[in-house]
Amino acid sequence: MIAVHINMDNFTLNERMAGFISPEGKGDMLRAVSLSMLPVVHDRIHVEGKAADGSRIGTYSKSYLKYTRPKFNRSTDPKVILSLTRQMENDFSVVAASGKYGLGFKNDLNFDKATWLEGTYSKKIYGLTGGERDLAITAAQEYTDGIL
Repeated sequence: MIAVHINMDNFTLNERMAGFISPEGKGDMLRAVSLSMLPVVHDRIHVEGKAADGSRIGTYSKSYLKYTRPKFNRSTDPKVILSLTRQMENDFSVVAASGKYGLGFKNDLNFDKATWLEGTYSKKIYGLTGGERDLAITAAQEYTDGIL
């Protein structure tokens, strides 16, 4: 979670800052951070095949590589990249809920698939790595620096 603490005793708000800390405007920074993190997390999962702990998500079975992946013109690389039809991969996006923003799925079925895959491989896949958390914090700092 990203938090901003301001001593309001000797602070005058300009219009942009008021929107940033107001309940209505607080999603702006989260949306900006989420937008900057989307390609990073997407590539880690759907291109590099890595989980949130930095390890490989898993390895495809020989029968899956032989019979299923070729039908969809996919490589025979055994590393799991969670992409067959690209439907779930393309649905992974910035989503809004209750005035907050984050990375997730617009389609409930894809959320269910992601949850099932994390259970199947017994690891957190769609969380952030330590390096990704650092990038998110940097993006939040850059956003607030632009306002201040």
